[in-house]
Amino acid sequence: MIRAVPGRRVAAEATLRSAQQQSAAATRKVDKLPIPEILKQSLYGMGVVKLFEIQSRAFDPILRGRSFVGRSKTGTGKTVAYLLPLLERMRHEKMTLPHSLLVLVPTRELCKQVGAVLLSLSVQVDVALVFGGETLDSQEQLVRLGALAVVATPGRCARLVERGALKTENVRALVIDEADAMFGPEFVGRVERVLNAVAKPGMQHVLFSASLPDDVSTLIRQHFPDHELVDLVDRRGPKGDAVVTTVDHRLCKVPDKRQTARARVLMHLLNEKMDMLGGRCIVFVDTASQASALLAHPAMELRARSLHGNSAAEERDSVLTGFANKQFDVLVTTDVVARGVDFADVNLVLQLHPPKDAAQYVHRSGRTGRAGRGGTCITLYDSTERRYVQRIRQVTQHEFSMIAAPGPLDVHHAAVSRLLEQLFGIQPEEYDPLLKDAEALLDENGPGILAAAMAVLDSRHADLQQALRDRPSILSGRSGFVCLLANDPEHLVASTDGDIQRIVGSMLPQLAKVGRVARVEGGWAVDVEHRHASGLIEALRSGTVQAPFEISVARRMPRVAWECCLKRLKIHRDF
Repeated sequence: MIRAVPGRRVAAEATLRSAQQQSAAATRKVDKLPIPEILKQSLYGMGVVKLFEIQSRAFDPILRGRSFVGRSKTGTGKTVAYLLPLLERMRHEKMTLPHSLLVLVPTRELCKQVGAVLLSLSVQVDVALVFGGETLDSQEQLVRLGALAVVATPGRCARLVERGALKTENVRALVIDEADAMFGPEFVGRVERVLNAVAKPGMQHVLFSASLPDDVSTLIRQHFPDHELVDLVDRRGPKGDAVVTTVDHRLCKVPDKRQTARARVLMHLLNEKMDMLGGRCIVFVDTASQASALLAHPAMELRARSLHGNSAAEERDSVLTGFANKQFDVLVTTDVVARGVDFADVNLVLQLHPPKDAAQYVHRSGRTGRAGRGGTCITLYDSTERRYVQRIRQVTQHEFSMIAAPGPLDVHHAAVSRLLEQLFGIQPEEYDPLLKDAEALLDENGPGILAAAMAVLDSRHADLQQALRDRPSILSGRSGFVCLLANDPEHLVASTDGDIQRIVGSMLPQLAKVGRVARVEGGWAVDVEHRHASGLIEALRSGTVQAPFEISVARRMPRVAWECCLKRLKIHRDF
């Protein structure tokens, strides 16, 4: 017979009780919470009848005034997890002084969403929203009115602290949402200034995030040595990140590295998957120029809008409100909405490129699969981006499924089907005035003129047309020429001006002229007569002409490789 050691038995019983308590907390229902009926009704109005585990586990310690650090996957209701117990604590302890609650968030968009959730929970609490893009003086006046709660981005909050507008002596609870970003290099200095300004005995600090990299965890331990931690994410990856498992995470390798080819694959997947999944889609890009380029595609007309760091404040508000109200189906955006912002019915997330920071994948993909629902996230990548994909796999420790990139014929047939659907949707009264012109054009030019019109609608001519609108050449200033860029970063394919002229010349008709060439950062800039450039670009796209490097139309003046110019200058001086 085996006898239990008393000490071990006590420890085991304590562990069992703790597990039972956690299990009970994870299944907590709203009608059993020790909160006023009006607050329960507010939760019901938000569609909350049972708390998520992070909300249950955070409720008691935050209500008691404990400092708290919580980590859970995206879409599990972290905003409610801290606002619900904080509002109840403020009611219990009669916190009525201005600025008793301060919430720091990384973006303007998340600031507005947190403010909206707070007001949904309690209309009696005055809230001041403080973020960039508005005049500092107007927001200072707003804060000085004495709202009970302030929700702010760190930079603007630090400025208001410096001006004495924020009553730091009144702050009883400080929330840092998206803590991994807030303690990252972009915000940490300003966050620490606010932390130092509000520091006092008994201050409650509440931190939430979906990811806590090791360096951020170290900073948290340094700043908040006495806190209660609830971590609901498996720490299998080296940075401790985890994706939402109700989302189908997929990778799609694109064989063609050209941005136009990648965009066509994305458009194909967008139409195919939205027809299958329904709902709406968020497309993540890395830059404002990529967002603008995708939005300019005719397939996006009337169904999409873009949002990025260069968007004006009024435009950002309009786009976010329109997408929230389902006025359009597709949001093309940079990472300004990657964190915390919640939109209903987003069933698909597409990423034009894999994020360079693996933790950012967790947040981007988390814009779908909210509140336990399903979703799909597809990331496009090419061979040069394999290391980013490997890092994402390593950090998330999640099994990704591969999907084959649609072939040129698949993309072509889908594009033609989409165009025909658009054309057949035009009413007779809209095209009747053009019938005689169309008949004359067909008689004179044959079906080629119809094919050209379809190419215009499918944006296949867009790169060249943009270049032609920028005439003369941006490289030489010469009329009738277009500047093309050959992607040869190490100048290994072509090492001299003569090499690049021979290579490009071999792809052109016999009498076509190659104009000025220049060694630029990233490869070569080459002037080609625009009447031949169109045929060359289309031949490269269709595969009838092969090039040893990617060739695209230059949209702005290429940066000349100055080391080459200096060498030439030295040669001239030597003479």
